[in-house]
Amino acid sequence: MNAQQALRWERTRQIGRRKFVLYYGVLGWGLICGILYSFIDLLLHKESFSWDGFMINLIVFPLGGIWMGNWLWKKTERGYGQYMKTAKEDEE
Repeated sequence: MNAQQALRWERTRQIGRRKFVLYYGVLGWGLICGILYSFIDLLLHKESFSWDGFMINLIVFPLGGIWMGNWLWKKTERGYGQYMKTAKEDEE
């Protein structure tokens, strides 16, 4: 992580973990992936496309987005913590 990324993360983390997971995990990753996956499925299997499958994708992928958002939060926090520790040591 560099200084610019740290500043951007400081602004992003102000929304809190719960909203971060909702915006970036559930909506940003889960919903978009669910729609894209369903669209690709429609293109590849027009004859056997199922609206039930589409609805399941709109449930399963956002649930996976909860995991993805939490993982991304933890990963970024870890990188931010390491950056701040290094920056503090450089000041001394």
